[in-house]
Amino acid sequence: MGRSKKNRFESGVMSEYYGGLGSDTSDVFTKSLDSLSEDDLLAGTSAEGIKKKKKKKSAGGIISTLMFFVFAAVFAVCAWKIVGIVQQYRLGDEIYDAVAEEFDAVIAAAAEPQLVRLGKSGLDSPMQSYSDVLSNGAIIYNPDNAGRVSQSSVLYRQMLVKLEEWRDSNPDIYGYISIDGTNIRYPMVQSDDNDFYLTHSYTGKALKSGAIFVDYRNSRTISRNRNTVVYGHNMENGAMFHSMTKFLDRDFFMNTDIVIYAFDGIYTFEMFSIYETYATDDYFRVFFSGDDDFVSFCEREEGRSMYHRDGVKFGPDSVIVTFSTCINSVADGRYAIHALLKKFEN
Repeated sequence: MGRSKKNRFESGVMSEYYGGLGSDTSDVFTKSLDSLSEDDLLAGTSAEGIKKKKKKKSAGGIISTLMFFVFAAVFAVCAWKIVGIVQQYRLGDEIYDAVAEEFDAVIAAAAEPQLVRLGKSGLDSPMQSYSDVLSNGAIIYNPDNAGRVSQSSVLYRQMLVKLEEWRDSNPDIYGYISIDGTNIRYPMVQSDDNDFYLTHSYTGKALKSGAIFVDYRNSRTISRNRNTVVYGHNMENGAMFHSMTKFLDRDFFMNTDIVIYAFDGIYTFEMFSIYETYATDDYFRVFFSGDDDFVSFCEREEGRSMYHRDGVKFGPDSVIVTFSTCINSVADGRYAIHALLKKFEN
């Protein structure tokens, strides 16, 4: 039947179109196409566009590759740092958990029933633990005058042995702090500056979480200080002084004491102030011009507290302790925590 309707239609349209332009125009255009070579077809704008696209693809590939390696390097560094931090947290926990267990054993031993060796003059020989008594024999027990020695006396003597043992390894050992209801059970140290123990454990070895340390300006005997200042990191993993934030709860503030075991005795403090401040504040003063200056300082700090305890009074002979730790969400922010000595035992 000859060409299809479609071909006839296209032929008619093309004829009509070129006819509109004139038969000469149609012939010239057709002949010009026949005379073009492959290079002619690739020349001009179309060829340049193709080359530019190739260049763009090539440049884009290089940039993408570089970006990949940059991000991979950043990721590797971040991952390495995270692993290092986790390892430091774990190391700190291992170190301080072990030392807390040692001190807990001392406290538990002091709570055991005690017997004493009697001489001709009565209680004139060194105190012994119950296990020692059972093992060495030759015990004379007189219920009229032997009795029981106070637990505080036993605890102090046994605690002192442990502190001296630690001090033999590190002369910077200052004491031991314990707060019920928290994980704060740490040795305390004191250096000749307030920097070293920010990055070293109580043993003196490098450790990110540092140690609980006393201001270098304070005396090594707490009772000789008007204000003993103690520092510790607020660690995100809950270590060191992180649990000090529990005192932001009113019930905890009112009902929880702080105990410091020192070489000269056992000090028990009760809270009288907690508030948020900055590192530039003078809440950690250790020197005062006189009695009035010290009492005014104590009254000022008590007035700044979130909570207030009834009957708190300060005098020239008052002994206080100040704890300082960071507010992690605030640049240079600090929690200032003050406590007043209420009991001393040795």
